[in-house]
Amino acid sequence: MVTRVRGPVLTLEALRDGYAKSVAQGFALMESALDLASSHPSIALGLAELGQEEVGKSLSLLAAMALPADRDSAQWFWRSWRDHRLKAHRAFLYELFSPVRIEVHDPERGRLSGASMRAAIHHEKEAAFYVDFDGASGQFTAPGDSVTPLECTHRVVTLMYLGVTADRVRAALEATADLGSHKLFAEMAFRACTEELYQQQMPALLLEFSRRSPSHAELVGVLDRSLADGRQSIEGLVALHGDTAGMKDA
Repeated sequence: MVTRVRGPVLTLEALRDGYAKSVAQGFALMESALDLASSHPSIALGLAELGQEEVGKSLSLLAAMALPADRDSAQWFWRSWRDHRLKAHRAFLYELFSPVRIEVHDPERGRLSGASMRAAIHHEKEAAFYVDFDGASGQFTAPGDSVTPLECTHRVVTLMYLGVTADRVRAALEATADLGSHKLFAEMAFRACTEELYQQQMPALLLEFSRRSPSHAELVGVLDRSLADGRQSIEGLVALHGDTAGMKDA
């Protein structure tokens, strides 16, 4: 049985506004998490997890621009909007746009590449912000009791590369708005959300888009240059925050 999700049919203008705001909020949470990673790792973890949900939310908004403004499309969008787990995991699809990933290497766990160290990723924000009660010990626990610097670093750097990539996609879209770029970028986002795509398929997909028309070729070129700028930004953030956020030690 399919559960019907209530929510209004959204205009293209509303979707574009929500998309830009979600990217901006995810980026702001990333910056705050980087600033707090050293002094308050539990709070930084929670902010980074929330930021990753915002980044994933932005991809859903971008993908929804490819759909007609009707009830079925609204159902697809609002279902993802209310699913915290889906939003956090959908953020990883930005890796399809740019093959950049920052991994944390731990002597005991090995390579950590974004998957949560807890049972579910949204549990990170619960552990980060709330005093809880441990029935086994009969004691109340503070966030700092269970959040380690490693867990914090892992989520913060994951948000960092995903957030920067999302921001560069947004910048490319805004720079080419007069060419109707939202249609191309939305199609790419929708396919990322609904098809089983892999990074190695993206060059062929982008080539397919660029061959549709000179305008499409220009859009793909702008996106490629914007993502290249993003890779430089990520390198700069690692250089700036690497020691304080624990990236170098991890």
